[in-house]
Amino acid sequence: MSDGIKVDYAEIDRLTTGITALNTFAGPLVPKVGALSVDGDLLASASLSPGTALAAEGAVINASAQLSVTLVSTEALVIITASISKMYETADRSLRVAVLTTEFALSLGKEAFRRFNVILETLPSDLKKLSIVLGSVERGATLMALVEGVVSVARGDNPTGVWRATVDGFWDGVGSGLEAGLGALGGEYDAILGRLIADGHLLGLFDDGSVIMGRPDSLTQAELDERSNTARANSKDATGINVQTDEQGHIIPTDVSSMFEGSKQIDGIGQKDLADVRVLTKHHADGTWSFVVQVPSTMNWSPAAGSPPNDLTSDLYALHSGNSALSEAAFAALRQAMDTAGAPMDSPVMVSGFSLGGITAATMAADSQGFNIQQVVTAGSPVANIPIPPQTRVLSFEAHGDPIPSLDGAANPDRTGWDTVRAAPSALEGERDSKMVHSGARHDADRYALMAQQQPHDETNIKRFLSSEHPNAKEQVTVEDYYATRR
Repeated sequence: MSDGIKVDYAEIDRLTTGITALNTFAGPLVPKVGALSVDGDLLASASLSPGTALAAEGAVINASAQLSVTLVSTEALVIITASISKMYETADRSLRVAVLTTEFALSLGKEAFRRFNVILETLPSDLKKLSIVLGSVERGATLMALVEGVVSVARGDNPTGVWRATVDGFWDGVGSGLEAGLGALGGEYDAILGRLIADGHLLGLFDDGSVIMGRPDSLTQAELDERSNTARANSKDATGINVQTDEQGHIIPTDVSSMFEGSKQIDGIGQKDLADVRVLTKHHADGTWSFVVQVPSTMNWSPAAGSPPNDLTSDLYALHSGNSALSEAAFAALRQAMDTAGAPMDSPVMVSGFSLGGITAATMAADSQGFNIQQVVTAGSPVANIPIPPQTRVLSFEAHGDPIPSLDGAANPDRTGWDTVRAAPSALEGERDSKMVHSGARHDADRYALMAQQQPHDETNIKRFLSSEHPNAKEQVTVEDYYATRR
């Protein structure tokens, strides 16, 4: 814009308001002016001076037409001016985002910004789909919070210019920016999820349905056992963690770290064919029982509900209403395990999971259906807004830069019995520094297994649910996998 004329958006709004007021005044004049063409005095004078009367009538009709055209034109001007104003206002906001991003680029240098772009391009498809689910296209506030978080990190006090520290701070900024942006939605968050589910139903999508327990005929037990061994071998290659296993190669968890390794294993068994819910049954020396339910994570991101209930549809239902086909499967598996053991329904229960598994574990504690759920353990799960009863203990792990735990737009409650471990993601075998990996790679059950092994936390209440590390312990521990598919 030149220096001679400067108009802000408020002035444009006043201009359009003024034109509208003028039109409101002039509008009633159109029929009055038009009525002059058939006025009695004008028609009476026509016999005295036909030429003058004809000219006067033409002038009146022309004036009426011109006034009508002017009104239409000015109304159009109001619409066009207002639209242009809003367009430029929107463009101005976009430019401010661009300026912030450019400042970030300049502060880090061309090579750093190239890496930043590579990171954005390599965001996993599940994050892109979740951003669509949350309506982030309409949520400029979320984008703004992210960019401002990035720029604040780039401008931070880092005199030595250590790239590693900058990257670690950048991912912290992304996580807090995402959490702040989604948190700003307030009650609209649930409304967005509710509308998405309802609209999806019109297209035959997000139909959660109910589950069938049992191995599908399309898969043999031998195939599932092979998947189990492959998943365990892959995890050991990635983490180096040694674990106890039963005769089928199923991981028998002795601590939180090996429990998260079990989460990776059940995902590898079920893949995109079924949900594998694992139940650890412990018969204590005093004759009592306790149970651990391990819930699988999301394995299918299609909006059309598929055969396995651990998919995008269950994600939406778990975040919106709490109940889902996956929680139904987990409760069914727990009932079968208790029936098999002959244990009473009030036996102590711990529920654990990674990602969607953790969300479902938390929703099960919020609506326990009569079970005695005493402990919840989650990894990389957005569970802050789930109403877990105060008597239920919670242990949550959240890696810096993992965006998934931020999807609820809130920090975990700071209350007695709820412990949240936040730390940098652990490096897998062959990685020099996990701080250099992008956000999608930070959301990984193997990394959380290492994190639980390396970061201090209290497992006093948790250990009583798990197998003892001592071979002579007077207890009986069994692991059983329960398969579930949708009807």
